Amino acid sequence: MATDSELQQRIQKLETIKGIGFITLAIIIAETQGFELITSRKQLASYAGLDVI
Repeated sequence: MATDSELQQRIQKLETIKGIGFITLAIIIAETQGFELITSRKQLASYAGLDVI
């Protein structure tokens, strides 16, 4: 599981993305358990709905 400093770094990176606000950020972190559930870029793209079949 991510440490607080690792999670904070991930949050700071997400905050740099235009259009990602506090609510969206909180949802992403909560649904992915701080990205612990995401194991690859492909999986993240699929989660985001960007995976084209």
